[in-house]
Amino acid sequence: MLYSRLANRIAISRNLFPDPGEKSPSLETGLLVGAAVFLAGLALSITALSSWGQAAFGGVDLRAILRLVIPAISLMMLGFQIVLHSFVATLTEA
Repeated sequence: MLYSRLANRIAISRNLFPDPGEKSPSLETGLLVGAAVFLAGLALSITALSSWGQAAFGGVDLRAILRLVIPAISLMMLGFQIVLHSFVATLTEA
């Protein structure tokens, strides 16, 4: 999704597509949203780590831990992607 939006912005900046006139989010907005999503994933990751620590770093219920770890990693990756996309999208502005 982000790649297609970036390709569209590059095509508009090179006059290959007409400009639809829509205003894209600023770099600061992208950084704030990306950081918020990343920090939400980090908070879930810390929650999973603390629940593992309560089990004395021994055996844990895998279903319960994976219900925290999988969304945590996904949110952290998505937040990082949003931040990087914000930087690259700023470079393509005309």
